[in-house]
Amino acid sequence: SGHQRVLLENFLETFDSTHHVTYDALSTATGRAASKAILGAEQPLWNIHKARLILSFGNDFLGSGVSPVYMARQYALFRKAPRGTLIQIEPRMTLTGGNADRWYPIKPGTEGILALGIAHDLLQHEEFSRGVPQEILDLVKNYDRDAVSDITGIGSDAVRLIAAQLWNNTPSLVIAGPSVEGHSYGFSNAAAVQLLNVILGNRGQTMEGQAEHPFPQLTPTLGSYHALADLNQKMAAGKTQALLVYGTNPVFTA
Repeated sequence: SGHQRVLLENFLETFDSTHHVTYDALSTATGRAASKAILGAEQPLWNIHKARLILSFGNDFLGSGVSPVYMARQYALFRKAPRGTLIQIEPRMTLTGGNADRWYPIKPGTEGILALGIAHDLLQHEEFSRGVPQEILDLVKNYDRDAVSDITGIGSDAVRLIAAQLWNNTPSLVIAGPSVEGHSYGFSNAAAVQLLNVILGNRGQTMEGQAEHPFPQLTPTLGSYHALADLNQKMAAGKTQALLVYGTNPVFTA
């Protein structure tokens, strides 16, 4: 991305029939697509310091996030009085999970189910259900605490507690990470998590629309597994005569 991408593209332009594939070991393409569908922006700007409660589904924003330094600065403000609360839900503990006030281990890939279960509890209150489409109300009816607990491994009391924390602490911020997206149904997982931000009214408070890059040619490129699979098919079909691998190891990390 950035200046390196510009240099690479200038280099590739000197050849005929070249193809630049961006690869990320932990791709965020699925999560960005879900954010675009639910929130209208691929990468909304998070105002962590404005939140009273952060509910993170596997987003290690203090460790391996997009910009840990920037997030750490906001997190320091978030922890000042009145001190914000961090709840982390993930299959294995990360650096962010180690800093959380509450940490819940969850069965991998079931984060979307838990999000719908939390939504089920929140929508029992008129202040949250007001204006929510009927199709959403019908959807979450199937995700009561006991059903969600059986699927996710999160106790029903914990589901109630998380929903109550969101109800009592506004504004809040709900975020998803790569571990939520890295499944065949990752889009549904991420969309369910982002749905909570809509229900809680976090748009315009703790998250804003995506800012435009002042230098479009330096805008970061995003890798996806589809792009890597497409490259693999082209190589298998003998359509690639030369391959330059720069700064990545897809054979090992894919």
